[in-house]
Amino acid sequence: MINRENINSTFNRIEGALDLRFRKKGTLFISKGDAELARQSIYNGEYQNFFALGTKVGMPVLMQVILKSPWLVDERALKDREFKKQLNSILNDESGDKQYINLLRRIVEDDVFSSMTFKKYCEEKYYSKIDVDDCQEIYDDLRIKPAIRALCFARTLLASSEDGPSKIRQIDQMFTFQPDVYKEVKDKTFLNDIVQQMSQKNEVAEWILENQLSGKVDTVWSSAFMALRDDAFTATVDYINENMDYGDPSTKMLIRKVIPRLFLYAKDDETLMNAYEEKVVGLYRSREAYRIKVLFLDMLEPSKFKNKELAHRLLDQFENIGIHEKFDNRVADIRNWEDSSTGYSTVDDAYMNISIGQDLTRKGTLNFIAMQFKKTDPSVIGKLYETYTNDNNIIKALSYFFAKQMMGNGQQFLNKLNSLSQDYTDQIIEYIDEYSIDNKVSHAFLNQNGRYDILEKFTRR
Repeated sequence: MINRENINSTFNRIEGALDLRFRKKGTLFISKGDAELARQSIYNGEYQNFFALGTKVGMPVLMQVILKSPWLVDERALKDREFKKQLNSILNDESGDKQYINLLRRIVEDDVFSSMTFKKYCEEKYYSKIDVDDCQEIYDDLRIKPAIRALCFARTLLASSEDGPSKIRQIDQMFTFQPDVYKEVKDKTFLNDIVQQMSQKNEVAEWILENQLSGKVDTVWSSAFMALRDDAFTATVDYINENMDYGDPSTKMLIRKVIPRLFLYAKDDETLMNAYEEKVVGLYRSREAYRIKVLFLDMLEPSKFKNKELAHRLLDQFENIGIHEKFDNRVADIRNWEDSSTGYSTVDDAYMNISIGQDLTRKGTLNFIAMQFKKTDPSVIGKLYETYTNDNNIIKALSYFFAKQMMGNGQQFLNKLNSLSQDYTDQIIEYIDEYSIDNKVSHAFLNQNGRYDILEKFTRR
């Protein structure tokens, strides 16, 4: 008599052995039916079905299905957070380097048809997996995309045994002699991971502060400085001690903008917070002139500092040392902890807030800046647009604000400005597409600029 339970057990052992064979040898085992179901699920955007199948056969198996049919993965698929998260989780696993690298190479070298969006995604993964010894050759090839050359430069630099100060100077030279790479990364957090892995980070922080955080500041440098956290705080305190002058623009920037953000980064470390607090009070105590002390009140404004308890504790100590009576109203505002922010008061205020340590690739950051713009006098916004027409940080921030305004009275607002430059127009269109701003105002803007491809996408929805 047939024992059905034994048969089922045998099949389960066979299936497990085949899956084990795949995992050990990197060979693909999946039935034709399941492979077709995986492809159909991606094509139809039915990602839950895809994940359910992944539970059955293993997501690494499905990754090979994807890489062998890369035309399936379009922009829509990569915008699905969970789908992209699964791709990243598998492809970022170093254990899968040999397993996937040849499939990725075929996509990158156009040996197999792929959507442009997925090819771009695969390029980053592929060049992150090639031997680091090959990276210098890739970086030196000016025919290769700046984003890929930047990635290979970073890998080569991190593999070097040179010290941090030497590496940070090499980065500066690279930005000088490779302007296309610099343009690619100048408003991104490209340097953050690099500087965190350097030796002598204290000297690296000092170099960035002295050479890159005065005057016009690029996000790539300000973000890298903030990423150094404790070393950045030490460099900040040392600089202020040596340049405690109200007229020094870097001192103003460090007290008003940098210290509050570094406190925010340290909020989960009580010991570090106490050490920071002691150093800031020491800075306040070190000068008698009330003009320099007012910068510390600027620092504690609710719109900047965010931590009410710490702000009040610092204010207590500032009062014990002495605060000029002419600033009684400022002290009262901090005590009341009412965010009386009316947006950006001046063009310089807006520029410093947007450029120092802000990651403009994050939607949350863009939303915060847009909220500040809503509370800002339109004349300040107009002047900001005119003054920094070619600044990429300002282009991104204002364009996002203009795109969001299209949800309401955006066209009326845009009409108050002079004709937009092509950089602004392109960035606004990118945000309309990325965040699906689908209404009459955005349609008119897209029509005006001939972007019928995006209009067609809205119609299909």
